[in-house]
Amino acid sequence: MKLKLPLVAGLVLLCVLAIAIAIPSTVPSMGGKTPESTDGTIAASSARGERVAAVTASLSQLAQSPVQALRPTREGEEDSRIESAYSEDEILELIEQAHQMPADPDVHRLGEGPSGGVGFTAGTSFDSIDISECCGSGTLNPPDPEIAVGQDHIVAAVNASLEIYDKSGTSLLGPLSLETFFQSLGLGCTIFAFDPNAIYDENADRYIIGADGNGTEYCVAVSQTGDATGMYNFYAFPVNVGGDFFDYPHIGVGVDAIYVGSNMFGGGEGRIFAFEKAAMYAGTPAASATQFLGFDNTPQPMKIHGPEPAESKHYFVTSRSGSGVFQLYSWDDPFGTDTLVDEGSLDLPASHGVTVGFGVGSPQLGGGSINSIGPRALDFEYRDGFGYLTNLVSCNPGGGTVNCVQWGQIDVATATVAQAGVFGTDGDYRIFPDLAVNACGDMMVGYTKLTSSSLPSVWMAGRQASDPPGTMQGEIEIKAGEVAFGSSRWGDYTGMTIDPDGTTFWYLGEYSKDIPTQPSWGTFVGSASFDDCTPNGLFADGFEAGDTSGWSNTSP
Repeated sequence: MKLKLPLVAGLVLLCVLAIAIAIPSTVPSMGGKTPESTDGTIAASSARGERVAAVTASLSQLAQSPVQALRPTREGEEDSRIESAYSEDEILELIEQAHQMPADPDVHRLGEGPSGGVGFTAGTSFDSIDISECCGSGTLNPPDPEIAVGQDHIVAAVNASLEIYDKSGTSLLGPLSLETFFQSLGLGCTIFAFDPNAIYDENADRYIIGADGNGTEYCVAVSQTGDATGMYNFYAFPVNVGGDFFDYPHIGVGVDAIYVGSNMFGGGEGRIFAFEKAAMYAGTPAASATQFLGFDNTPQPMKIHGPEPAESKHYFVTSRSGSGVFQLYSWDDPFGTDTLVDEGSLDLPASHGVTVGFGVGSPQLGGGSINSIGPRALDFEYRDGFGYLTNLVSCNPGGGTVNCVQWGQIDVATATVAQAGVFGTDGDYRIFPDLAVNACGDMMVGYTKLTSSSLPSVWMAGRQASDPPGTMQGEIEIKAGEVAFGSSRWGDYTGMTIDPDGTTFWYLGEYSKDIPTQPSWGTFVGSASFDDCTPNGLFADGFEAGDTSGWSNTSP
């Protein structure tokens, strides 16, 4: 979300906590933006930042001192960030070309074929933050929801607040504005905090919550334990390299660092950052590093689920050209040898064979159209040597162009596409997908679906590892839309993750909610699991583990 806010003459740093924070007064300058070498290694163009000290705070204590943000009530401007690579005329031409696509028999139509049934079951679901709760006395559109799920807690984050639940859906804390959450940092973190990130580190039992601090800082907090409602270490890292506006951050946890990808406005570039994980988990001053990715945009760091990879290098995907071609990068030892490698291109359409195009407008019941987005990757999930990504594309299943979901499974070691697919059905528009993969290699995709005769609703579709390559099973509706949405601006992304149990998928989706506040977006948490996924070979009834708690009778 790129914002145009008035200049603020001065800041009063909040003294809620009697702990000082040391923030560097300057942003590290970049070296020359040099081309890559013939072996794919990027020539040195990195920068190191000064160490940033931590502020330690209790979440319950912060909640007792709410901060009134300096941001105005506003609706997000039309999405011009990714499409800035194209002129307005070029965008219109791409949309027109999409509408002219011929019918493509290779589009996977949900509900057809050998895996057309639904092998998964919906579980716990509950309503989450909506526009009337997100922003104090103001409003903000779009929500851009993200979700983190740990052993006991669920963190839901939107523009511009967060809420913490137990796994039954009971609210434990919030909604809490992002400015209140980051109040001890001051700087851009209390002027306007937006584009939230939420992730859970399964291997360390830590929650990580981040946000863009007015385009100048990356505001980030790591929990000290596995209690999402407890103590956090807070950091504000300067990120406006060369004066560019830092935007659209996405986060991943690696072996040695917390990684963030972003778009930089002013320089028109993609950039990735590394923050020193061990120091942040310890609450000590933490170093940072950054690398320039040229004009590739929207870098997505991989999100590790399951065992950490044996190698330390971390992978990223970026959008470079077309609606299905991505670039894979690796970054190794950012605080030492600092090696960035362009691993190669990932051509999803060449793998699945479907003709795809730029996203088009999505009609809804009651009139009006919801705008689409450019061909960026919306996530990059890692499990067992593979990265999984998804994005929104247009396709023609036979009855005309609609918005469809494209996905791919990537062998990161060889930088090749293991399999890919596109699914869609006539007249149905599926937008803003996100995915996750369980411990059995099964995949779930969540998205908003709408048609000219239905309202924007939350849906999920899945596939099992044993399904034919490139195919999906059926889909289920998680939450029906309630009213026509009063804006063309729906968002940038939604949030899907996998529970640390390795089997339960959790999705924070967006739907049109019947509330007076406009535009009337709501978010909804839904869960699902595949019935026959039993990691480590355990029976689902707990027999091998000796867990009889779910049995109705333990007597012979």
